Amino acid sequence: MSFDSKNINVYGNNDKELVGQNKPTCFFIVSRVPFPPVGGDKLKYFNMIEILKMRYKISMVIISDEKVTPEMKEYLDNSGHEYKIFSYSRLRFKLNAIKAFFSTLPLQVGYYYFGEVHEYCRKNIKREDFVMANLIRTALYVQDLPNKKFIDVADSIYLNYIRSIDRVSSFFWRTVYSIEIKRLQGFEQKCVANFDASLFANWSERNYYSDFGRAIWIPNGVSSKLLETNYFRRKKSLFPEVVFFGKMDYQPNIDAVNWLISKVLPLVPSLKIRIIGGSPHPKIKALGKRYSNSVVIEGFVKDPYQAMYDATAVVAPMQTGGGIQNKILEAMAIGAIVLTTTLGAKAIIGAVSGEHLIICDEPQDYATAIMELHNNSKNSIPMGLKAKKLMKESFTWDLYAKKLYEVLDEASFNKIEQNNKTAC
Repeated sequence: MSFDSKNINVYGNNDKELVGQNKPTCFFIVSRVPFPPVGGDKLKYFNMIEILKMRYKISMVIISDEKVTPEMKEYLDNSGHEYKIFSYSRLRFKLNAIKAFFSTLPLQVGYYYFGEVHEYCRKNIKREDFVMANLIRTALYVQDLPNKKFIDVADSIYLNYIRSIDRVSSFFWRTVYSIEIKRLQGFEQKCVANFDASLFANWSERNYYSDFGRAIWIPNGVSSKLLETNYFRRKKSLFPEVVFFGKMDYQPNIDAVNWLISKVLPLVPSLKIRIIGGSPHPKIKALGKRYSNSVVIEGFVKDPYQAMYDATAVVAPMQTGGGIQNKILEAMAIGAIVLTTTLGAKAIIGAVSGEHLIICDEPQDYATAIMELHNNSKNSIPMGLKAKKLMKESFTWDLYAKKLYEVLDEASFNKIEQNNKTAC
């Protein structure tokens, strides 16, 4: 399976790696195999592991609801980490969710909970200097253990659902949101209270949870490779063309594309819309067929960035969802012009509408901005350069690494110092 290496960082050239027995140990529990790094969650896990391995010896537990491919296995075997994969059929996961329905647990926490994984964690985690749980779905396995514990919450699902319940287009997901909201509220608060630190990608969400425990803001980043790559627009299209980029079985992306096609396309009949991203949902495929003269569903593309830069704009008309959108960060990193909603721009601290991107909340806002950019494309170049500069200064994986080390080093190295004193 191929992926574009421009959106990942390779650490080691500028980072001093701790070697041998001096490395503190990290127990890393995650709900997906972090390879290939395609999609926001896997990209985050992949980069976090690359960052952690520079300072820590990692023991990894992976709970997977997808088939573990030879490529995934090869990545793990070559990573140099100890790892244990618990792979179950989708049916087992769905039965877990049904069981959780009759409890007080959030459905997605129950979905990922298996007794044998919990037992494995209890038996193997004691010797580790600290634990890193990824997302609240893995918190149940480690939250009551005595080790130093950190959780990468990433985005608050509770706040996401509160924002999205009235706008989500799927009746199924609207029902799920209504069940989950109360359960998630208490569970997320408990996670922040029980862990030594909770990491948030969204500044406002970090502020919301800071009353319950140590909540820390560490935004996602873009790779130095992406920032260093210079793109040039190959040819201006005769008609305005926009690109939507993202994993296309993710409900907020489905909602955004549905809104774009139903609300904006009628206002700009000449508009061409390219949908780039893996696993397009049947609803997205149906929209592509229905609007085949205007909409192209491209699916997974190894290098989407040239197409993004060639377009009049990259659009992210997010109606639901939350947190920080990697698709927006990556588009800004290459100097593309981004049109997004207030919701999509909210987590990008420092971004100013009209200077780094353009905020559009109404269909007419998008229509006007698209036509102005198409008719005056040269005027957009300064905005693209400012967007790229903002990403370089505030949103890189190198900056993420620096902030993460600051949080973790205190806990892990303090434990080593205590062990050394005991040995003496």
